[in-house]
Amino acid sequence: MHALKKEQVSSWKRQKGGYNDNYFPGAINSNCPHCNSLVSFSFTHWHKAPHGVAVGKTNCPSCDKTTRFFLLDYDPTTQDFSDTTSLWIYPPVKLQDVIPDMDDTPEICQQLVKAYSSTISVFNSGEWNATAILIRRFLDGLLENGLGKPASDLSLEEALAELARNRDLSRPIEELTRAISDSDMGELLSLEDEPDKQSAELMIELMNLLVTYLYIMPRRAQKLHEKAMRMARKEAPPSQTVVGIASGTN
Repeated sequence: MHALKKEQVSSWKRQKGGYNDNYFPGAINSNCPHCNSLVSFSFTHWHKAPHGVAVGKTNCPSCDKTTRFFLLDYDPTTQDFSDTTSLWIYPPVKLQDVIPDMDDTPEICQQLVKAYSSTISVFNSGEWNATAILIRRFLDGLLENGLGKPASDLSLEEALAELARNRDLSRPIEELTRAISDSDMGELLSLEDEPDKQSAELMIELMNLLVTYLYIMPRRAQKLHEKAMRMARKEAPPSQTVVGIASGTN
């Protein structure tokens, strides 16, 4: 299942039940888990189940496939969510997630953070042309932020190459080294002192950062390169291959 936000409920519907009128979502805005279109799911009836659960089933107005929604810990007389109420969709929606630490990175200005969030939202709505335009604008701003000068007169390859030359890519490892030397983390890792929950969480974060920086990021870059190469070979006209072979034999 995939959790939805209460703001995605766009309308409420009164439904007779027992001695009181019950209110359930009449429409929910969400991406369809089948076709990924951003649509408004409408409901004619919700079924109440035991233990504070309500189930709504409806079809996507775009692809007509059935999707189920679940309300947990919802009081149907309130027409609102409490602190414990949650709304879920099944099958789970396949959305592009934002980078969780984006807001907490001082090197990235807020304009870039907003541009990044907008780009992800547009992608999740299925607007591919608009996504490409926003990504290009975001990359221009990101590279300008990293280079300290406009990158519009450089190609993407040239700008990335200059960024790699001018930016200290070893700094994350050096920061982790200083974090260990300036704290008791090294002693905790030697198991001489018994760690508490806070220090254990700190060591988990260290482990995750090292794995991500040393292994996950290089592997993701390699996979991206492989995907790009496969796409380039697939889109290349057959005539180019013939010409290349002929020119090589002359």
